[in-house]
Amino acid sequence: MRSSLACISDTSGQLLFYTNGCSIANVQNEIIENSEGLNPGAISDDLCEIGYPGGRQSCLILPAGEPSKFYLFHKGIYYQEGTFSYGGTNPLYYTLIDMSLNEGKGKAIEKNIPLIEEDITYGQLTAVKHANGNDWWIITGGDMNNNYYKILLSNGMPQPYVIQQIGTFSSYDGSRGGQAVFSPDGTKYIRYSNSDGVFLFDFDRTTGQLSNFRHLLTPEETFADGIGVSPNSRYM
Repeated sequence: MRSSLACISDTSGQLLFYTNGCSIANVQNEIIENSEGLNPGAISDDLCEIGYPGGRQSCLILPAGEPSKFYLFHKGIYYQEGTFSYGGTNPLYYTLIDMSLNEGKGKAIEKNIPLIEEDITYGQLTAVKHANGNDWWIITGGDMNNNYYKILLSNGMPQPYVIQQIGTFSSYDGSRGGQAVFSPDGTKYIRYSNSDGVFLFDFDRTTGQLSNFRHLLTPEETFADGIGVSPNSRYM
């Protein structure tokens, strides 16, 4: 396994399926039909024997509005031209899985559909419920800028993304590591990395707007690469 990982369970906590960024497997550890070849390209061709080396939080699974259908959102990465060094993350894809097919073993009915074809963060892909309790907001940052790409998952379909520019530019390291989370009540969106410290925003779950940016620096000797928020959304 590498760093592109995601899984989802049913309402009783039973595993449904999981991914390593190269393919998707069901609870029987069988590759789901038509799910091989995620994130196509040279890196997938070279490295998928051991898993896809995308960033942490580079895969995300959400329900698709029907009990058996789920969206996998996943980030492709590319080599720098003429090298074997990772160049960036582009695009953000989605793949649609229907677990009712093949006698419950599942099938990918749409695969590698590009949603965002611009350079974005390696990981830091996260989501929160819309204020209506049904839809979802999906957010990821841009690469070394202050772009925030927002996708509304509504009526069982991802809608075209919108970009909001707000706050401080992320650094090279801040775009490739760290973590992004929403507070449990959905009112705060937070990014943290060693190099950039904390980017803290207010979030409107109805409109999807970020506001009230605050940049909180951490001591130079601090070494951590993640962030969490308490269940009452008061502490991070």
